[in-house]
Amino acid sequence: FDTSSYDITNLKFTQPLHAGAGFIHPSKTIELQKAGDQWWIIQPVADQADQNKIRDILAQMGTLSIAAFVADNETNLAAYGLDKPSLKLVVPDPKDPNKSETLLVGKEQEPGKFLAAKAGTQTIFTIEKSAYDILATPLEAMRDKKPFELTTSDINRIEIKSNQKTVVSMEKHNNKWQFVYPAMTITGNAPSDVDSFIDKLNNSQIEQFTADTVTDLTPFALGEPFSGVEIILGFASGAKEDRTLLGVAQNMPYVYLKKPDSPKIVALSNSLYEYLKQGSILFRRKSLMDVTSNKVKKISITLDKNTSIYEQTKPQEWSMTAPQQKPMDKASDLNTLMLEFCHLSASEFVADLNFSPDLTTYGLDKPEAIVTLEWSDKEKEFSGKTLHIGKKADDHYYARFADDVIIFKVAAGLVDAVHKIIEPPK
Repeated sequence: FDTSSYDITNLKFTQPLHAGAGFIHPSKTIELQKAGDQWWIIQPVADQADQNKIRDILAQMGTLSIAAFVADNETNLAAYGLDKPSLKLVVPDPKDPNKSETLLVGKEQEPGKFLAAKAGTQTIFTIEKSAYDILATPLEAMRDKKPFELTTSDINRIEIKSNQKTVVSMEKHNNKWQFVYPAMTITGNAPSDVDSFIDKLNNSQIEQFTADTVTDLTPFALGEPFSGVEIILGFASGAKEDRTLLGVAQNMPYVYLKKPDSPKIVALSNSLYEYLKQGSILFRRKSLMDVTSNKVKKISITLDKNTSIYEQTKPQEWSMTAPQQKPMDKASDLNTLMLEFCHLSASEFVADLNFSPDLTTYGLDKPEAIVTLEWSDKEKEFSGKTLHIGKKADDHYYARFADDVIIFKVAAGLVDAVHKIIEPPK
């Protein structure tokens, strides 16, 4: 076949079942159709083709050659297995839809050599096994294995849900991303690593084409009520919102992906689910607080169920107001704690409680200490943040804000300052 002499727009392969699409599609015929510059599979299932794979097949078809001539003027095709060929390739002539070229492949004459002929001719020849393998390319190898093909610049909304509950939601306005949920009011509202997230989706690969039509979604953890992960993408171009469901079946090496408007189910590596389990951590900045210290009005510390409250009367001057009122002779430890809290950073993000709801592992079900910082705010009289501090992990502590779902690690310096204030050295 001279694949360079004209623009091939249709290919039809007829294969034995073992070389075809396996158990999913018992049909022996695979038909490809080119629309514009894209190849599509139209038989035995409608799906986008792997463009690189089809281009590779076409390129290899252009190199097909006869290994050896066997017979001329042969009318007994059955003797060569060509009356019922094991493989057949039909290439329609794009200039004349009534014409086509058909290659028939029959028996294996000897190891690595297959008998073949062009339909309508009486010349028998052999082709190499490499040529046979091109024609026997299975359907799964021709299908597009990318579940996502996204253009980052066109996306203006990202939402991730788990068990039908929003885990993170973000929108882009004037080319700047902002959190919608959870609200980030302390260090601004700018998510990070959005491009990395889109790249992760674009680089994911289909491991298995599981089913093209299925009525019972339960085995794939895609039934109702849906308890898996949903990814929702909105587009600046006005294109229809893209929704993707990921079913997480127990004891399975895959997650199952389905679009609500498609009957197709495919399997992806669990690594995508493990990535998405980070929830809003995917987009969080490690700088958690940015408060000007001279605006701080009050620090509350709860340790062993006892609460002490300190108020900043002047910059870096403090008085205790509970459980008793008295001035602080030495306020350096409170100032250290205040500065640590005002510019708090996470040394490492650990878990999103939407996916890992166990606080006990981190000692946050019964925090070792609870610290609340209150400061003056332009929009309202006071703002505040309450930090729960849990178990020690090496030279860090597990912590979380009371109004947030993210567990992170903080440096030991903040906790050391708490203990110096409540339990001063003798």
